[in-house]
Amino acid sequence: MIQPEQSPQPDGQAGESAEAGPVARETTASEMIARIASVVPIEQLEAALAVIKELVPPAGEDEDLAWRAELTNRFASVRGFVELLADTIPWAGTDAGAGVVAALRGLPRVLAYGKHAGVQHIEAHKDLVAAGV
Repeated sequence: MIQPEQSPQPDGQAGESAEAGPVARETTASEMIARIASVVPIEQLEAALAVIKELVPPAGEDEDLAWRAELTNRFASVRGFVELLADTIPWAGTDAGAGVVAALRGLPRVLAYGKHAGVQHIEAHKDLVAAGV
């Protein structure tokens, strides 16, 4: 990985030379591992990677890839409808369905955050899906 490195200035402060610009240097794998380990313990990272490996099929073996790609492409066209659906219809249900209705009503807030939406909505409604699914 190439990273810009600031060259020292004559007055001793780091910065960029007016003529040369930033100096690039290659970051080694051990430097990257050290940076990651300063934020996340390696054991936690390895556990997360194991879960991803378990859930993500090997390249070329994903039978549903085309279907999921099409679903992703169509989301933009139905997004406004999802917001209206959640806000306009007076959703109700039995006590057993209350969690689904609450999750549905919360969708406009999640969509409003866009790519900055956190996992709070998922965490709040994770009991709607069985652990093995």
